[in-house]
Amino acid sequence: MRISEDKEFLILQRQKGRPGSMAGADMVLYRRQNRADHRIEKEMSRKRKHQQMSEVNLELNDDFGMDYEEDIGDSEPEVAETNVKKNTKQTASTCINRGRKHFITPRLLSALDSAKVSDGKAMHILMATAEALDQEHRGKETQRIQESFIDKLSDTQAMVVHWDGKVLPDLIGKIKVERIAVLVSYNGESKFLGAPKLISATGENIATAVFDTLSKWNILDRVEGMSFDTTSTNTGPMNGACAQLQRMLGRNLLTLPCRHHILEIYLRSVFDLHFKVTQAPEVSIFERFAKAWPNIDTSSFKSGLDC
Repeated sequence: MRISEDKEFLILQRQKGRPGSMAGADMVLYRRQNRADHRIEKEMSRKRKHQQMSEVNLELNDDFGMDYEEDIGDSEPEVAETNVKKNTKQTASTCINRGRKHFITPRLLSALDSAKVSDGKAMHILMATAEALDQEHRGKETQRIQESFIDKLSDTQAMVVHWDGKVLPDLIGKIKVERIAVLVSYNGESKFLGAPKLISATGENIATAVFDTLSKWNILDRVEGMSFDTTSTNTGPMNGACAQLQRMLGRNLLTLPCRHHILEIYLRSVFDLHFKVTQAPEVSIFERFAKAWPNIDTSSFKSGLDC
């Protein structure tokens, strides 16, 4: 017998009272080990999440140590040096490549040390402060861009507003959301205004998003026309986005439906007449043509518009 456990079991069976017995798995030990594994996994998940949320990169310049000791003043040098080493070590361990903004000064570190703020709490404070400053900076920059755009326009400059919807991944999470791109064209130029998120792609929501975007840029009175695709959510006579946008503006606009979508109807009829009708969402001949396009010498051919 080569297995030592089996040998010990047989020996115990020959003793008085037969202390050896066969049983299933030790459920108490199993649950204890399972709880320990769960705690380890939870701790690892917390560390990964903390690392991903660390957008504030605490980096110190090479010549920072001398200036830091001079500006610390009455704070304890040993505590300050320890804090610098911890922050430098934390920076070295960060592997996420993000935009960096150096705002950690000796005076700020001295204030954190004097208030006895730990590294973890200091990280939360600095992250919240950086987000607040960034939001304020974005607001001022957006206002400056809008004012500069309005100043370049003449007093009688008319515009055409364009919009189109698209399903895109959300900025947070893995879900997809409906967004609508809004831009204006004028005098041979165009300006992208924004891509607000829509709860649902209804005519009312589209019209509200376009109206709010134009209102933010203060160009409601300059819009004289609108360009859009020919879906029912836009062209509906009562609840379409075009009809509701005109009611919100209080005037009629020049309608410019997208010719690309209109010509697709004619092309579809021609294709059904000369080729086999298919119900598939993709046409195989077009897929093969798209794959062969890089190998086609386009200089030997002319488009229909050039003929």
